[in-house]
Amino acid sequence: MTGRVLVVDDIEANLRLLAARLAADYFEVTTAANGTEALRAMETSAFDVVLLDVLMPDIDGFEVCRRIKASPRTSQVPVVLITALQHQSDRVRGLEAGADDFISKPVDDIELVVRVRNLIRMKRTMDELRMRARTGQDLSLQATESELAGPLSGACVFIIDNDPGSMEFIKRGLQDGYEVKCETRPGRALYRCVEEDPDLVIVNGAMEGMDPLRLCSQMRSNDHMRMIPILLVASRNDRRQILKAMEIGVNDFVETPLDPSEFTLRCRNQIRYKRTSDGLLRAMQETIEMAATDALTGLYNRRYFEHHASAHIAKAIAEGKHLSLLLIDVDHFKQINDRYGHDIGDAVLVEFARRLRRNVRGLDLVCRYGGEEFVIVTPETNHDKAQYVAERLRSEIAGAPFIVPATDEALEITASIGVSTLQLSDETTGSLLKRADLGLYSAKNEGRNQVRVRLIDPQDHLE
Repeated sequence: MTGRVLVVDDIEANLRLLAARLAADYFEVTTAANGTEALRAMETSAFDVVLLDVLMPDIDGFEVCRRIKASPRTSQVPVVLITALQHQSDRVRGLEAGADDFISKPVDDIELVVRVRNLIRMKRTMDELRMRARTGQDLSLQATESELAGPLSGACVFIIDNDPGSMEFIKRGLQDGYEVKCETRPGRALYRCVEEDPDLVIVNGAMEGMDPLRLCSQMRSNDHMRMIPILLVASRNDRRQILKAMEIGVNDFVETPLDPSEFTLRCRNQIRYKRTSDGLLRAMQETIEMAATDALTGLYNRRYFEHHASAHIAKAIAEGKHLSLLLIDVDHFKQINDRYGHDIGDAVLVEFARRLRRNVRGLDLVCRYGGEEFVIVTPETNHDKAQYVAERLRSEIAGAPFIVPATDEALEITASIGVSTLQLSDETTGSLLKRADLGLYSAKNEGRNQVRVRLIDPQDHLE
């Protein structure tokens, strides 16, 4: 996986070395000689990752990172601090500034490429979720991204370790407010992670009698666990394990002995990533549902009907099965609106939809077609059964009065229904709707509160 990388360092030799190494792996590299140039480049170009030296003369790397993360335009771009500073306090300061990762000088070529690829993979996953959820946000139908993430308190953290002593040590390093769960058996851990969907999984890289990286690989290959962050607790001296872990998709690592401040911040960053991705997924699903659902009644809307009715018809034709369509209209609905107002008219439609939904099968497609018209597609139903269903619906509508909210006045509501059924191998949604509409027209003309089935008549010239 390649991408666009901004490399920032005030020493030209370092810039050339980093740029050459990344270009050799087909990354597109832009360089900046100081913090001011870097911030200017961030405002004018789009990057997938920023590699940022900490010690620079004009603006240090901590401040550049802070400004990148503070800008709405660039806050989602991963920042890697490249530093010769060895104190844990400097790493904590970087994390507090918003840095996503660190690389120590001298830079290991393999580590550099692995970390950059891992961060690009994560960013593109999140970018895809943001893009899909953006429609609802643009329409002010959803919360902002920070609101979607919500508070981090109460996050579920799962520790996988078969050494009770080290497990307890890791557990003590977590801040208060997390729900911490522990598991010693790898197979059981996978099952529980799928069932409980934790916000973070911490894996001890020094477990005896098993391969921790194989466990991490199994987690990443499971569809239900791909978005769960994995934090590896690794030995400072085992660089091979750390690099391999990053290659297979482990999100981050901490080295032993654990620094409490760094451990807390890294856990918090990964939990925020999970909470944000979960929020974006929910927002995306809500956007899909809003696009397919009638806001008033909660039924599917006309757009959804037109797409899915065709699929139902094609399936019925291919399998040689029956299918019928019911077109339903609320009788005298205009008079209800004129007399009681649109609020009462809306309440009638909501109750009307509720009665329809309550009296059909789960496999039937019930939609609000528009205004006071509703449509139902009934798979595996011939015209006799469809007529029976329509009569039951008509009776359910007329059998009990609709109570007007606030006044408790009872309204007698009836419905007229036209029915058509699949008869030819080249039928379409349009042909079924047209016959059902003719049936509905007959029901209206003949006094309303009736059901009329319309079968193919050569004189209709439907096709």
